Amino acid sequence: AINNWIDNNFTYKFNKYGFRCEEFTDEENNSIVSLGCSYTIGIGLPYEKTFGYNVANNLGLRNYNLGIGGGSMDSIFRLGHFWIPRLKPKLVILLQPFKSRMELITNGRVKQFLPNILDENSNNDPLYKEWVRDDNNLNLNYKKNLMALKYVCHTNDVKLIILNIKDFPLIKDDWARDAQVQKDGSVFGHYGVKWQLSISDNILNKIGNSN
Repeated sequence: AINNWIDNNFTYKFNKYGFRCEEFTDEENNSIVSLGCSYTIGIGLPYEKTFGYNVANNLGLRNYNLGIGGGSMDSIFRLGHFWIPRLKPKLVILLQPFKSRMELITNGRVKQFLPNILDENSNNDPLYKEWVRDDNNLNLNYKKNLMALKYVCHTNDVKLIILNIKDFPLIKDDWARDAQVQKDGSVFGHYGVKWQLSISDNILNKIGNSN
């Protein structure tokens, strides 16, 4: 195994709203909410090894993992805007995904746009191709969603901790179950247990330093 990790015996469980966490309750200020992409979900890892679970467990709170596969700052704001006022968490953690992603809702269905899945030789999604080529679009979209999420947290009196995936590089040979070796010898997949622990340690340190 390329990740030197032997505990592969786990399954994914989702609540009735499609999130990888326990069912929601009406208890106020008794939970944390985690927002982000597949790294927040914990793809390739047991639920108990995700940073959200570890932080919630340390704080004695319920863990509401609202991560979404391929998620963008668009999807993060959409989910945060809807769920934060309803769940009334004590803490919101944002693990920012890559800026080049965006979300489009058409005919009631949500579509995530990721640059790495586009076929540059086709005419598919031409507007997205134009959008993603200019960093001004990426930066403005990122800032707008971040400012809006901060406003949602502020108006609901919820503490927000913001982290960026890029600030936490791969820990050597620390890969999740989905990691695969490519033809060129590189590895593609999600980061592993040690990486998730480094995220949760960072969050807990931020909380401790703010008290």
